Amino acid sequence: MEDEILRFYHEFNDESERLESNPGRVEYLTTMTYLNKVIPKSSSILDACAGSGKYAFALAKEGHSIVAGDLVDVNVNMIRKQQKDTPLLKEIYEGSILDLSRFEDESFDVVLNFGAYYHICDDGEREKSISESLRVLKKGGIYSLAYINRYANFYGHAEEMLFNFDMFEYYMQNGHLENSNLFYASSPEMVENEMKKFKLEQLYNVASDGPLFCMRDTLSKMSEDTFGRYVRMHLSICENRTTLGISEHGLFIGRK
Repeated sequence: MEDEILRFYHEFNDESERLESNPGRVEYLTTMTYLNKVIPKSSSILDACAGSGKYAFALAKEGHSIVAGDLVDVNVNMIRKQQKDTPLLKEIYEGSILDLSRFEDESFDVVLNFGAYYHICDDGEREKSISESLRVLKKGGIYSLAYINRYANFYGHAEEMLFNFDMFEYYMQNGHLENSNLFYASSPEMVENEMKKFKLEQLYNVASDGPLFCMRDTLSKMSEDTFGRYVRMHLSICENRTTLGISEHGLFIGRK
């Protein structure tokens, strides 16, 4: 699993670039809007799968104490490079969310799981990503998790039905492609049920980027003014269950 993730981020992906395009900005702006609704001032935050640090530095600029870690060395190197120019983070480390033994129990006011959950196809390891996060989270603290929505992929993989329906059917039944452990897709209901097992109080479950599978090209062509209007409309409906069901990504926020 780890080898496939490392190869993906080494060869194909820069998370900051994704979140800076118009389609990615919808997810980023939605996530920041909802985090700011629930995170108290001057919180201690663990960004346990920080990517290249987009959220870590943004939250640090708002006055929070941020520890940022990631499994992928190239991501951690990007965080360290930015930290050298803008020293805002308390600590940076390279490591997996499945092993947070470097931290004591109840060390943080907030823990973010923005990536690991949807990169883990093994059920037991996905649960461990949650249990480890909650172990280091203080009682009453905020836990936030990003996930990929399985059923929105009726839009995302529609063309593939024409030439490889077996592949699409396997994906919809299992949440990942056969012979691949790179991405796992769940659903709003599956995530909510899993969080109930950990006795988390649900605060929000929102569509982080809405119907992005069929909106990506349109969003990329929008003027800044039109894009701003679109984001305002999106934020007004992103808690709606219909919108959540067709969103490429979902954002769950709960309290321990």
